[in-house]
Amino acid sequence: MKTKISKSDCSLIRLAAKERTRYALNGVFVKVDQGKTEYVATNGRVLGVIRHTESESVDSGQCIIPIDAIKATDKNLNKTGTMEISAEDEHINHHVEFKGMDKSSNAVNFGSATVEGQFPEYEGVIPKDEPESVAYFGIQYLKDIITTLEKFRTDTKEALVKVELHGDKKPMVFTTYHDNSKAKLTTVIMPVEMNEGWKS
Repeated sequence: MKTKISKSDCSLIRLAAKERTRYALNGVFVKVDQGKTEYVATNGRVLGVIRHTESESVDSGQCIIPIDAIKATDKNLNKTGTMEISAEDEHINHHVEFKGMDKSSNAVNFGSATVEGQFPEYEGVIPKDEPESVAYFGIQYLKDIITTLEKFRTDTKEALVKVELHGDKKPMVFTTYHDNSKAKLTTVIMPVEMNEGWKS
């Protein structure tokens, strides 16, 4: 199996399990089939799937790339660089090409073992029915709200946030309480118009 992984694909490592006891979740699952490539990561609570419908993938196959290997790739790649991976049996060969500030080409080669275990079935987790409401929000605004919610709470591991959806093209409301007082934080994000280039 051969395919390429980009820096944007490496973003999935944030969703992979950190606990070393959950072996099959300690990496990014890669599935190559008939020119289509999927990258999947989950920790059991959150799930991320990146699908490339027109990739340069060769052959078919699947494997789980360890988190450390993905981190090494992410560290060496620039925004437009790619890593070519080829997996055979339980070994993965990584070939990373990147360009330095002087635009000279460099390459890094390293190997890693695939993560043992069976990656869980993930297709059934993604809802297939039509959503009751749809709205579009700017990523940076969402990031600002999540950061604010995180800073407001000190017990972020146990903290809960209530999310209110009020219908198509309506604002989304996030609410949480401070852990050491009765203070309540309410944040509202306004929807934006869908870009014409958006692909649903």
